[in-house]
Amino acid sequence: MKQRRILCLAVFCLIAGAAIWILWRPGGKPTPGSPISSHGSTNAQAFARDLGETNGLFNLITMTNLSGWKKAIEGFWDTKNGLFQTWVMECPGESNGIPLRLTLGSNSVLIKPVLIEADAYNGKDHLFEEEMHLEAMPIEKVRELGLRLCTVIGCEPSKFLEWCDSAGNHGERSPFGGVSKKFPDLGLLVKLRTFHAFAPDRPWYIEIEVDYLEKVSN
Repeated sequence: MKQRRILCLAVFCLIAGAAIWILWRPGGKPTPGSPISSHGSTNAQAFARDLGETNGLFNLITMTNLSGWKKAIEGFWDTKNGLFQTWVMECPGESNGIPLRLTLGSNSVLIKPVLIEADAYNGKDHLFEEEMHLEAMPIEKVRELGLRLCTVIGCEPSKFLEWCDSAGNHGERSPFGGVSKKFPDLGLLVKLRTFHAFAPDRPWYIEIEVDYLEKVSN
């Protein structure tokens, strides 16, 4: 009887040890394509900042392949909507966005999206659309960054500035309907608009959408 008890105890210890190893084994860091935890994990943000500091911020305009986005920024996950490939990366909260560079011609601006959506047709790697929601901001920051974006994109800013003057920080004004510009030589259509952020001190955020117009076979 005593030997049986010892044997049962040994078996129990082996099973418990195996369970602990499975739960706590190394390699718990999220891999590319896995979602960021809603509880505040910032591995994707740290990865992107390291990328920017050591290798230079990549230009989102030239990053036209879905595989490139998934490799460059950790935390993309597949929504599996079935209609086409939609991969999303979302930072916890409405701040601490991932720094990226938007460059067109000789003009460039730093942006910090807190949400990135990259869309490609099923079985294709080339994107047909990117959508980026920038950090929530007060109207003063929206005006400053929006004006720089208009300069980079090459859009007339007067309507945007008029909207800023009337919008203020109350969040009661309708969002800015947007401006857009087509770049036939690049096969791009770039759009800029604003939306409510529903944060008392940061009531607005800017959305940038990039549509890829070229017909590609890859």
